[in-house]
Amino acid sequence: MNKIIKLVVVAIFFSQFAIAQNYKLGDKPEPLESKKFEFPSYKEATLDNGLRIFVIEDHEQPMLSFNILMPGGDALESKKDAAGFTAALLMKGTKTKSALDISKTLDGLGANLSVSNATEYTSVSGSSVMKHKDVLFDVLVDVLTNPTFPQEELQKFKTQAKAAIKSEKSNPGSLAANMAKKAMFGPDHPYAFVSTEETIDAVTVDDIKRYYNNFYLPNSSTMVIVGDFNTEDIIKELNSKLVPWKKGELVKLEIPKPKPMPKGIYFIERKGSVQSAVRYANLTVPFNDADYMDINVASHVINSSFAGRMFKIIREKHSYTYSPTGGHSSNRFYNYSIFGSDVRNDVTDSTIISINDEILGDLYRNGPSEEELNTIKQFRIGQFYLNFESSGFLGALIQSYDFKGVPIRMIKEYPNEYSKVSAIDVQKAVTNYLNPADGYVVVVGDPSVKEQLEKFGTVFSYDTDYKPATGIKAADIDAEDLLENYTEAIGGEDEINDFNVIEASGTVTMSAGGQSLPGKTEIIFTKSGKLYRLVDLNVYKSEELYNGTNGWEISTSGTIKKEGADLKSMKFDADPFKYANAIKHGYNVEVKGKKNNQFVAELKDGDKLLETLYFNSENFLLEKAEMIQETPRGSVLVEINYSAYQDVNGKKLPTVSNTVTPMFTMETKYNYKVDSTTVPDSKFEPAK
Repeated sequence: MNKIIKLVVVAIFFSQFAIAQNYKLGDKPEPLESKKFEFPSYKEATLDNGLRIFVIEDHEQPMLSFNILMPGGDALESKKDAAGFTAALLMKGTKTKSALDISKTLDGLGANLSVSNATEYTSVSGSSVMKHKDVLFDVLVDVLTNPTFPQEELQKFKTQAKAAIKSEKSNPGSLAANMAKKAMFGPDHPYAFVSTEETIDAVTVDDIKRYYNNFYLPNSSTMVIVGDFNTEDIIKELNSKLVPWKKGELVKLEIPKPKPMPKGIYFIERKGSVQSAVRYANLTVPFNDADYMDINVASHVINSSFAGRMFKIIREKHSYTYSPTGGHSSNRFYNYSIFGSDVRNDVTDSTIISINDEILGDLYRNGPSEEELNTIKQFRIGQFYLNFESSGFLGALIQSYDFKGVPIRMIKEYPNEYSKVSAIDVQKAVTNYLNPADGYVVVVGDPSVKEQLEKFGTVFSYDTDYKPATGIKAADIDAEDLLENYTEAIGGEDEINDFNVIEASGTVTMSAGGQSLPGKTEIIFTKSGKLYRLVDLNVYKSEELYNGTNGWEISTSGTIKKEGADLKSMKFDADPFKYANAIKHGYNVEVKGKKNNQFVAELKDGDKLLETLYFNSENFLLEKAEMIQETPRGSVLVEINYSAYQDVNGKKLPTVSNTVTPMFTMETKYNYKVDSTTVPDSKFEPAK
């Protein structure tokens, strides 16, 4: 026996040696002859119960696999976490089988059946060898039509879900991604939902049954089935097997519009972190939007494995990180781009500067090079073709395109459409959708990193529960006492009411993008509650007029008459001591506590927060006011800092204000006059 083995080894050696004689080492092998790609065939049909199916024959192995997609998921269910628990419990027992019975039946045949939940849908997937397909279909029908949703199993999953929450809080990347979604969509939007112990505890079996009855319906779903079968035969068999799965009344699929949070830097404080998780986030467009492909290519240029700019610049050039991450989502209704990297604490700011300038800034200014873009195209299109080695890939694409409202024929066009995206298209996509000025930067890291971030704009601090990290402590003062002390600090009740006209004039310096724009301002208040306010920056001029009843804004765009909440706000602004008189104006003031050396109070109109006010805890002068304002670029935080108070005829007034927004800063210096002149009523109304 040993002699035979030795002879076989010798024979193999000499056969390999002989082959090597005909091959010259160092010669570059020639590529194989290219083959024309042929799109695989499939058939679509609708069963009697309304289930639409896509059938793909694959005779390479005696196997069968399928996926059922049921629209729904976390984003479409008002009771949070119900969709996930429904999917988890579906396999945990039916009216005829226990969870153990189901597992034994499937495992004994080498078959598989699983249920998963996503943002916009739930999937039921299964596979088996062909000879066991009848058993697989029987189990499928049983779990789809007879689930019991056992209470004891729900409690087990709740315990696991709570443990998962704790685990997620230890992952900076997960914290950053979740915070980015809350910033982009708004904290209460379905796409931004993050499970909490409270939402988990609130789910009941009745909630699960309600979700099941609303969304586990054949007439809203699709099924892709791939295997070694005859198409017509499998359609007939499915039509017969799935009879017990009945049609139901469809629920309208609606997702609320995003309500983005103010632009800025969102920082999650995570003590002890030796790295900062830096993420850039932007809202984009639905999957079926004409610009989706351009944005997708742009996201690949930014971060596409070894070919992307994040890898080449952040890793290879600067050695800030080992593995950049991110990409562009592919949801049906709303999409977003999130990319970034985990970097050393000491290069957190350097990473942001590099992404702003070398990656996004350069693409914004110049677009990608042709070589760079072609490399991305070759890789992505080649990967697309390679994936068709699996019939399941085609099935997943068909189901995805159908669900997202894109014609299935566009799958065939994907390589051509991808290759047509030009460098200019990528440049436009970055400008219009991935521009950091219109997006968010999220950083998760040690509190010591925060100081590095302040140079980039307003920093919003949050904890690992995605709650504002205010740093506010309890204060032993109520709103009435706070406003009384503030009134005394600026002159006292009698003094602030002792005037007929207060005039403020001065200089304005607006700074944005490294450029400064000088201008002037003029403000007139009257005892009768009239207001005139001018800001003139030479290239832009704005006037606000309030005659005690009506208000107007006059600018280069025209004249707008104020109404509703805007008019009420203008009336409030017409009082030069409005914060001291806030309660008299019908507003509510609530002291939130003390932060550092400032008392923090909220000014509200009913339950609506208007401004957050910061009073010096020693002299009670107002030092800062913060408010959220709507702009063409979305909600932004506006911060106005007051300083250099001076006594003017017994009234203490700030002579410097500094307005800070994510887009610009504006410093204003005032000179005041009290009762130095009379002002005609025509000053407070538009010219006729």
